[in-house]
Amino acid sequence: MRRHGVALLLVLLSGCSVLSGCSAEAQPDPAPAPVTSAAPSGDLQALGVRALEQLGHTVGDKTEGMVFGPVDGGTEAFSYTLGTEQEPYPAGRYELRAVCLGPGNVQVSWDGGDLLVGCGAGVVASEVPLGTPGVLRLEIKGDDAARGHAGAAVVVTDPRMMAVRNAFPAWAADGGSAVMGGEVVADVNQREDIGRLPAAGDYELVVSCIAPSPPITVTMVPAGGVTAPKVECAQPQNGAVGPRTTIFKLPHRAAGTFEIHLSVPYGPMIAKYALRRI
Repeated sequence: MRRHGVALLLVLLSGCSVLSGCSAEAQPDPAPAPVTSAAPSGDLQALGVRALEQLGHTVGDKTEGMVFGPVDGGTEAFSYTLGTEQEPYPAGRYELRAVCLGPGNVQVSWDGGDLLVGCGAGVVASEVPLGTPGVLRLEIKGDDAARGHAGAAVVVTDPRMMAVRNAFPAWAADGGSAVMGGEVVADVNQREDIGRLPAAGDYELVVSCIAPSPPITVTMVPAGGVTAPKVECAQPQNGAVGPRTTIFKLPHRAAGTFEIHLSVPYGPMIAKYALRRI
């Protein structure tokens, strides 16, 4: 079960097994926290929760790599580590998004880059590259106006989704030639996508998923002879997923409305899909 708590600066939700759904709170590196005149901690925590909601998440989400809470009144930056040597984050280009509410600014730093987050300025984002499987280390620091008076949230791409992306064929990974496609990392039982086949011809649908997502039932409308197959979800290994994707061949399809339905008996669903004409 996911546990939640409040650190001196922010609360970090990251898995003790980042690709398995088993999670625990990572702890910030120790840092002095001088007493300053600050807003009540409950008010600041509420600001952190609101900032998280502006990033499209809630406290109960099962997404990995969420940081949120009050900006502490101390003068030192706080360091957070996403992933471990035993359960590294997969290599890839992660998107980091951040929001701060209240006065001042917050700076988010990582190896090779940083992002200045203006409190009240909305969502800001940056790319965080990770060349090989490993950990992502973040430092978060508020300025004089923000410390003890603001709340913030930071979210990076879920590492399990990054592993699924890495397993996808190149055409499906970049989405350039896909006519339909999407990703889902949520505690849901189904995903429905309604689009169009732009022209008559042969198509293929690629689907991949990762544990702890259960096997996914894939339904297409019109079915065209394909009867609700199941996609087995890969198990992560050392921050990577082997090239396990399921490809459905869809010959002689007519142009027109096309539906893709993904369903699981229970959540979470962690999956990616893409459809193209071949």
